[in-house]
Amino acid sequence: MAKLTVVQFLRGQLKSFPPPEKRDVSGKTVVVVGANGGIGFEAAKHFARMNPGKLVLACRDAAKGQSALVAIKKDTGCENMEVRTVELADFDSVAEFATKFEQEEARLDILVYNAGVAITKYGAAKDGWETNLHVNYLSYSLLQLLLLSLLSKTATTYLTRPRTVVRLEQPALLGRCARRRTVKSKNLGESERQSLLR
Repeated sequence: MAKLTVVQFLRGQLKSFPPPEKRDVSGKTVVVVGANGGIGFEAAKHFARMNPGKLVLACRDAAKGQSALVAIKKDTGCENMEVRTVELADFDSVAEFATKFEQEEARLDILVYNAGVAITKYGAAKDGWETNLHVNYLSYSLLQLLLLSLLSKTATTYLTRPRTVVRLEQPALLGRCARRRTVKSKNLGESERQSLLR
């Protein structure tokens, strides 16, 4: 991609974008992970305007999720919302979220992954994995696998095409954080070591 000149950049800022598409998602269940701030909040607000059967704001912090729910309700008038907590830095929390959701909900039509972290110093999450990898990749994969049966059931029962939307804004971050180094991992045992990016 070529570099833009200042004039090209400013000219590009003057272009208007088309309005966001608005569809009717009546009766459908939408889950937005990371819905309490930023793009996740705006995505949840967008879905709230589409008349969902249920909109689930999946957030790490219940209080922030509740604040987002109140703000979205005030802005859109959507009443069919709830907050559920999930901590992506903890596999047990992800599994608990998925299990409860599958037990309590009859369908899942749209699943939006938006939450993430961008930590530039090495740190391990509760389960021993590097935090960026754990939150941005492994937990999403686990959640997807655990909810796959409900997505499939929704497709066959309601004759719909459930969707999963993944937003990874910094795929290169993993490469920058995982320079060649030796890392202790509880998953490999304390005496074993893993060398990243040989």
